[in-house]
Amino acid sequence: MLLGVATSASAAPATVTGDPLEPAKAAIRVKDYTRAIGVLTDLSGRGHAGGQYLLGTMHLAGLGTAQDPAQARQLFETAANAGDARAAYALAALYATGEEPDRPAAHRWLGRAAELGDPDAQALVRRQALPLEFRPHDLLTDESARRSALWRAAARDDVATIETLLDEDRVNAADDFGRTALHHAADAGALGAMAILLARGAGIEAIDHYGVTPLMLACGSERPEACAELLRAHASVTAADRAGNTALVYALRRSRTQQAQALLAAGAAPVHVSVAAAHPAAADPGARAATDAYQGWPDIAVAASRKESTMLRDLLRRGADPNATTPGGETALLVAIAADAPQSVALLLQAGADASRANPRGSSPLIVAVRLGREAALEALLANGVDPNAHSKQESPALLAAVETGNGRVVQQLLAAGADADARGAGIVPPLIAAAGRSQSSIVDQLIAAGATPSPVDGAGRSALWLASCNGAAAVVASLLKAGAAVEAADREGVTPLACAAAHGHADVVDRLARSGASLAARTTNGDTPLMLAAAGGHAAVVRRLLASAAATDLQNGHGDTALILASQSGDLESVRALLAAGASRKLRNRDGVAAADAAKARSFDGLVAVLN
Repeated sequence: MLLGVATSASAAPATVTGDPLEPAKAAIRVKDYTRAIGVLTDLSGRGHAGGQYLLGTMHLAGLGTAQDPAQARQLFETAANAGDARAAYALAALYATGEEPDRPAAHRWLGRAAELGDPDAQALVRRQALPLEFRPHDLLTDESARRSALWRAAARDDVATIETLLDEDRVNAADDFGRTALHHAADAGALGAMAILLARGAGIEAIDHYGVTPLMLACGSERPEACAELLRAHASVTAADRAGNTALVYALRRSRTQQAQALLAAGAAPVHVSVAAAHPAAADPGARAATDAYQGWPDIAVAASRKESTMLRDLLRRGADPNATTPGGETALLVAIAADAPQSVALLLQAGADASRANPRGSSPLIVAVRLGREAALEALLANGVDPNAHSKQESPALLAAVETGNGRVVQQLLAAGADADARGAGIVPPLIAAAGRSQSSIVDQLIAAGATPSPVDGAGRSALWLASCNGAAAVVASLLKAGAAVEAADREGVTPLACAAAHGHADVVDRLARSGASLAARTTNGDTPLMLAAAGGHAAVVRRLLASAAATDLQNGHGDTALILASQSGDLESVRALLAAGASRKLRNRDGVAAADAAKARSFDGLVAVLN
C-alpha cells in the first residue's frame, strides 16, 4: 500500500502543450484523479514510459482507481524496460520491501536504475544497500496533497506511506477540522501509525477545533490498545474538550469498559455518565443504566478525588486506611495527585500514606505528579518529605520525566527541592541530553544553572551540543558553549556538532560553532568534512560561511568525492559557484572516475555543466 488521497470534484485542468505529462500532473494537483487516470492511460497505451510510471504509481496508491499492486508492477516493468529510471527504482523498492522480499530482483532493478542515471539508486549501489521505501514525490508534488495523503495513511495504518511522507512540518499539520495525523490514527485505532507518529514528534496533546485530543478519540475507538498506547506515552487524562468532556467520558459514552478502566488506573477523575442504548427497543434495560465510575471505590479514595478536603479529613480521623486502593489498584494518594488536590495529598502523607507505592503500571506518586503536571500536588509531595530523586527501577528519574513533558515549572520545582541535575543511571538519558534534543532552551538554562555536566552523551555518543546543533537550536547551542560543552565531541559515526549543523543547513549555528573554534577539517568515519556535508545537502549559505573561514576545498572523502563533486551531484548552482570562486579543482575525480562536470551531466544539470566546463 502506498498513497491515498480523498478525491474532490474540480474542473478539469486545461491541456498544456509541451510536457505530455503536464495535464495529468495538473489534474493531480487539484485532486482530479479520474482525469489524471484518463490522461495517463492514454499516454501509457501509446508507449509513453513516463505515463506508464505515473499510472503505475496511481494504481499502487489507489488514487482514482482501486489499489492494484500487480498492475502497478507490470506498468513499472514496461516503463523501466523503456528506459525510465524512476520505474526501475520503484521496482527495486517493491521487491525489497514486499511481504516476501526478493533481494536478487531488487538488486537487479536497482542496478538498472543506477545505469539509467537515478542518483538515489547510484548512491545505494555504492553502499551495497537496497531502497527501504517507495518515492511518491513524482506524483504528489503539491503540499496539500501530501498532507492529505499523510492523514489518510494514518487512518489506514499505512506505515510505509507515513514513513515516506512524514517530515517535521507535516507531523503536526492539521486538516480543516484541526485534526492532525495522530488524531486520524487514534480515531481508527491504528497502532503502527500511532507509534511512528509519536516517535517522530507528533503532539500528543494536540487539540482540534472542538478541543478534542487524540486520547479522547483513541479511548472512544474499538481498540483498547490504542488508548493504552497513548496512556503509555503519558497523554493527559484530565484534558477536556470544549463541552467539558474528558477521555473517560468518551470511553464511557461508547461503552468502552476496558478503555475506561485504563483511564481510571491512569488517574482520570471519576465521572457519572448516562449511556444510552444504541437500539432502545431491543436493548436490555440494564444497558441504559448509568455507568458509575466510582463503583467499588473505598470512601477514602472518593474523598481524595475532591478538591475540598473536609470529608477526607473526617475519614482519616475515624481511622480510614490511607493506603486503600481502588479496584484498578490506584492508591488514595495517587487519586489525590491525579485530581491535583494538594490538601488531600498532604493529609494522606501525614496519615501514613506510602509515597513509594506505585500504580499497576509501576508509576510512583512522584512520577505521576510530574507526568500529569500536577504542580500543586507535587509541591505537597516535596513539602512532606518525598525525595525528588527517588524512583523505582522501572521508572525514569522525576527530573528526566519533567524534561520529557517540557514543563519548565515542574523542572524548577524539582531542582529547588534538590533533584540531581544529571540524574545518572544505567540506561538513563541525562536530563540535559533530553532537553537539548527537544530544543528546550529555558530548561537547558535551568539545568546548567543547577550544575548539570555540560557534555553528557547518550548511548549513540551524541552530546547535548551535538543534538542542539543538529536541530538548529541556536539559543541552546549558545548556552551549552558558554557552559563549556566540548565543541568537538563527535558521535559514533565521527559526526561533530559542526558537521551535523552543516549537513542540516543551520547557518547561524555553523557560524557560532566556527567562531568557538570547531574544526573545519574534522572528518566523519566516511571521511566527509563539514564542507562536504553542506555541499551534498545543497546548503549554499553554509558552504559560503565555511569557505569564509578558510575550509579546505579539495579534500576527498572515502569514496573520493570532493565538496565540488557533491555539490554538482546535488544540483546546487550557488554552492558550485562559491566553491569555484574559492579555488576548488574541477579536475579531481572520485574512485569511479567521476569529476564534478560528469556528476552534473549524469543528472542532466545542464546549467551546472556549463559553469563547470
